[in-house]
Amino acid sequence: MRISPARLPRLLGVVVIAFAQYEARPLLGAVELFRGIAIQLAYRWATGRVVADPTDRSVLLWSVVSRVERNRNVSLELYGILAATAVGCVLVVISSAILLLPLCALLVAVGADGEVVAGVGFAVVGLRWLMTCWRAFHSYQNEQKLMAQLPETSAPRWRIDYLAAIPARSGLGGRVLDLFLGYADESGAEVVLHCERHNMGFYRRHGFHLTPTARSGDQRAMLRKPVGARPPGRVGSQRSGPF
Repeated sequence: MRISPARLPRLLGVVVIAFAQYEARPLLGAVELFRGIAIQLAYRWATGRVVADPTDRSVLLWSVVSRVERNRNVSLELYGILAATAVGCVLVVISSAILLLPLCALLVAVGADGEVVAGVGFAVVGLRWLMTCWRAFHSYQNEQKLMAQLPETSAPRWRIDYLAAIPARSGLGGRVLDLFLGYADESGAEVVLHCERHNMGFYRRHGFHLTPTARSGDQRAMLRKPVGARPPGRVGSQRSGPF
């Protein structure tokens, strides 16, 4: 079941609010999380990798770590990249404009001409876009380093990127996770995630086991093997966290 675009802002809010509360400064953390999660949500929505509770109070974003090549859908991947790029560009322009308005007003007030103001504007937008790309690349490198520590497999391997629910510990996250795992079992896919120690018990109850050799900082990798076909689940178009 494909997620309607109208539901995406609510799902984005669930993930941002759920994770921002664990930041040292929740309000500032929410602002920082918003752009990155919005870009990731756009990509996963376009590629059909979002699972959500019907009430939009729980959402899971997932990605493919390794796959059987014959199942690769290049056009779908390109669609996801275009969607993520478009959202990223819009957010960079909007956030830069908010920053630039007082800056441009100050430049005009001190007598700067139009070319100087325009040059400063383009420089700020370009710098912010480069910073966004660098953070994404750095995050990707960390993910690849962690995934490379996992045992090799010939089966498809999927990764849970985000799992969040509001309110936390309401059971909604577990139900969405079970829905996704049923779909993974039908597809014969292993599921991997990385989480902090206080979340390990939750995932163990859903069939995951710790992979001691795969760790990055406070993050630990957990792996779940497929357990056989389950009744078909309704899957829409998933970072482990509060659920």
